Amino acid sequence: MNARKRPIRCATGIATLLTIAACGESPSGDNLHPGGGSNLSARENTREQTLQQAGYPSPDFAVTSVKGPASVREGEWFATTVEVCNQGTEPGATTVDLFLSTDPVITSDVPLTPASDLRLEQIHLARLAPGQCQTETVNVRASVDIQGTYFLGAIVEPGFFETNTLDNVRAGKAIGIGNRPDFVVASVTGPTSVMPGQAFPATVTVCNPGTAPGTPNVELYLSADTVVTPAAPLTPASDLLLGTRSMNVLAPGQCQTETLNVSASVHREGAYYLSAIVDPAQNVSELIEDNNTLAATRIGVGAAPDFVVASVTGPTSALPGQPLTSSVQVCNQGTQPGVAPVELYLTQDDIITPHIPPNPHTDVRLGEQLSGQLEPGTCRTLSFTGNPGGVAEGAYALGAIIDSYRFTTELIPDNNTKLSPRFGIGTGPDLIVASVSGPTSFKPGDSVAATVQLCNQGTAPSGATQVELFLTSSTAARVPMGTASVNALAPNECRTTSLTGTPAPIAEGTYTLGARVDPAMAVAELVEDNNVGTGSRIGVGWRSDFVIKSVTGPASIQPGQPLTAHIEVCNQGTLTDQTLVDLYVSPDAIITPHVPSQASPDVLVNRTPTDMIAPGDCQTVTIEGSTYGVMEGANYLGAAVDVPNNTPEFFEDNNVHTGSRLGVGNRPDFVVASVTGPSRIRRGEPITATLEVCNQGTQPGSTPVELFLSQDTVITPPTAPGVPSDYPVGLTFTNNLAPGQCETSSVQVYTRSAGLGDYYLGAIADAGNAVPELIEDNNSRTGTRISFEY
Repeated sequence: MNARKRPIRCATGIATLLTIAACGESPSGDNLHPGGGSNLSARENTREQTLQQAGYPSPDFAVTSVKGPASVREGEWFATTVEVCNQGTEPGATTVDLFLSTDPVITSDVPLTPASDLRLEQIHLARLAPGQCQTETVNVRASVDIQGTYFLGAIVEPGFFETNTLDNVRAGKAIGIGNRPDFVVASVTGPTSVMPGQAFPATVTVCNPGTAPGTPNVELYLSADTVVTPAAPLTPASDLLLGTRSMNVLAPGQCQTETLNVSASVHREGAYYLSAIVDPAQNVSELIEDNNTLAATRIGVGAAPDFVVASVTGPTSALPGQPLTSSVQVCNQGTQPGVAPVELYLTQDDIITPHIPPNPHTDVRLGEQLSGQLEPGTCRTLSFTGNPGGVAEGAYALGAIIDSYRFTTELIPDNNTKLSPRFGIGTGPDLIVASVSGPTSFKPGDSVAATVQLCNQGTAPSGATQVELFLTSSTAARVPMGTASVNALAPNECRTTSLTGTPAPIAEGTYTLGARVDPAMAVAELVEDNNVGTGSRIGVGWRSDFVIKSVTGPASIQPGQPLTAHIEVCNQGTLTDQTLVDLYVSPDAIITPHVPSQASPDVLVNRTPTDMIAPGDCQTVTIEGSTYGVMEGANYLGAAVDVPNNTPEFFEDNNVHTGSRLGVGNRPDFVVASVTGPSRIRRGEPITATLEVCNQGTQPGSTPVELFLSQDTVITPPTAPGVPSDYPVGLTFTNNLAPGQCETSSVQVYTRSAGLGDYYLGAIADAGNAVPELIEDNNSRTGTRISFEY
């Protein structure tokens, strides 16, 4: 005879939580699906809601990041980094399973189903305190049967009585596995605006983050949206094809930049995206096929102005009731001149809400003024002062908006606002990390000495607190390195603190040094979310890292003449090594090294090896070689180290350096070496200017030299009626100067055209380009700043 079961009475509340187990909602977590999200059953959701409502103390494990490489070969080992945080109220230990999935939905293999993903590794995490995070890097193997696109993912096992399992799973970015290329458009750039039908240069950079070389084709488009639709096959949604270019063979990890001259012949004027598609016909089999487009740069096409707010600057903090002063720089990046009203607001969020019906007056209006007539490509700085009245203490931003009523027709009407950095209004401190500096590299286990500058940009003393040093990278979350105490800071006071810390064992690679002041949020601040600052990159491990500090040579040479240059090479890494150094002559400031799979417009002069260079040491090498093939005119000297990539380095993108200008040909080249005058003068009185002019070309010659007074450091001679220019105040002529010869002369100039205030004394040699020179854009110099007074 069966025993009769006793009924179970279900309690409500925390008093008998264990009774939930008898109500079909076991708190043991045995029935939890670790995938989270939509995989949770109604029973599991009810269990979580019950625990949350009861306020039951428990850990709450969350996978906050999963990172790995962009691509790997099939069967290759690679590093994967996962970060898990305990967001609950109690400590606990857990395990993390790493998976490889064909889609971004990570499905556990317990219980095993046809939809289960491939488990790569299981990581056991030690006890995590509430608020603590732990980053683990493990090597896993890409063992798949089919080449293509996969997703790295992680599932953290839920803790006992965990109140939330929705965040226990996370998928990372797509990863290509196999032996194929993978083409991506890294950037597309062009002008901010063009007239319809006008030709303009567009620059596109294509990279291959895959595992095999390939030769892609790239097409440039104008698109009305960020979805790039190719013109073949032609559909109603196709975008306007501007041009196409066949690239060279791209090795894995290699990029190529091409500039195409295209024209924008559109049916309707307005805002477009300058876009690109690499391998649009999918002629090349890639690891990832859906990452071949980029629509990043907006361009206005038409005959209209386009007003933008370039910058908004204001105070770092303000006392209640204090007037706020701001500088607003407005620009016209369109194709036609125009004028528009500019308004300044005080806002607590990232959205400027102008006082236009039916908008609520949530933001405080501080003033309005006209921009003044702005020609295409010009800017003007406006000053505002306004009193925000009785606003509540807290964090605010100043926001400027142009033409809020849309009175003016613009090429791009939705780019008319800009916010200042956030600042605090009230009586309180505001701590920030102004700078973080440390070594360029260190070996695992080494102590790292860093310097952190901390400032209080608030209105009241801060009190004592702490600063935390950490490392971050693209494949790892924050790695703590140590803390230091910080004494009280007065308003507007800065202090430099030295820290020495040692990170936990981390994977070899590249990181960024960072610091956070008041990490425990013990100090009540006007602005609480600006306490983190980052510094330069830092390499961790056993590698060298070669950089070029300088490239110097002659100012000019005759065609075919041998060239000698001096190149300073430094090793910023942790391992003693040597490298190869290439010397180039380039027609522009971008040095393109000679590699087999990439064409270069630059001329390789010669190559030489360095000696063995110890970490932290530098060596100056001298390279001499032929300049055959160098075009006459203005060029640049440049150098590159380790072009064949024979040496594993921490950073492979810092091996190229552009040096001094080089004029090639049989002409003079005049430069103004210096221009000086008095620092103060009565308005209208003449001044004596002292000039030094040099000929750094290859042939003798003489030149006229004009002197100007300018309100900025850019000397602008008159070009056409109505075009703004600086005030010409004098003219002189040099004697015949031999190559390499300089001449100093004094000239008395008259300043009646100058008003009161500060002006810069400047000079231009051969302003009208009457004398043919090797380099035509190095003829001006700004000198002494002069105050004109009564």
